[in-house]
Amino acid sequence: MPALDSGDTGWVLVCTALVMLMTPGGGLDLLGRQAVGVLAVTGFSFCATYLVARAVDLVLPLRVSEEGEVTGLDQALHSESADDLGSVRSMGRTG
Repeated sequence: MPALDSGDTGWVLVCTALVMLMTPGGGLDLLGRQAVGVLAVTGFSFCATYLVARAVDLVLPLRVSEEGEVTGLDQALHSESADDLGSVRSMGRTG
């Protein structure tokens, strides 16, 4: 299958636009309504996510302290180091 180039992509976009404009009940009116719907859903999703995050932050802080960031989250939250391979390297060796 040959690769698509920018001319092919442009032709597909032009044909799609022509079909959309010629479709009864479609056209720019439909595109405008869909754009309003996309903006409404985006705005609602942002506001709902923000409110849920603020509510969770009141109960359980979403951020760690600056000291925890400097120390590292593995050490600050779990008191362990994921990259400490000293005990693995010495396994099975004597002396």
